[in-house]
Amino acid sequence: MASVAIALWLLMLKFYWFICFGVDVKKKCKNIWSKFDPRLARYIFAGGANTFIAYLLFAFFLYVGINYTLSTLFAGVITVIYGYHLNKTYVFNVKSANFIKYILLFSSVYILNISIQTVLLEFESNKYFAGFVATFMCALTSFILFRWLVFNEKKV
Repeated sequence: MASVAIALWLLMLKFYWFICFGVDVKKKCKNIWSKFDPRLARYIFAGGANTFIAYLLFAFFLYVGINYTLSTLFAGVITVIYGYHLNKTYVFNVKSANFIKYILLFSSVYILNISIQTVLLEFESNKYFAGFVATFMCALTSFILFRWLVFNEKKV
């Protein structure tokens, strides 16, 4: 069943690659490395820490007997405000960002997360594994969406 999750992840990664870079992969790879965006490194660090905390909270809520959809929601709500300020000041370094857009995009990513978990739970009965895979996939999604739609102002 882990192979199904890996296949879904690879398919999603190919989709993101096509959206971000189109068909001319070799040229785009050169441009990526020559113009490395330091925000990506900061996002990986800050997002990784925030995602780790969100997953720990998710696992804790599951452990105490809360349903996986509510566990995901509670963990997300707790980390969303912290994540907004962390992304605004540390990752993207912008003076202001639209918090309403952030919440709407977070809600979309939450729905995607629950959808991925639901599909994975059809094949794999381990809720912790399904939550881990969905969280990882949604972290990539949220970086792309937040970078383009919420934190796209000029640097401070």
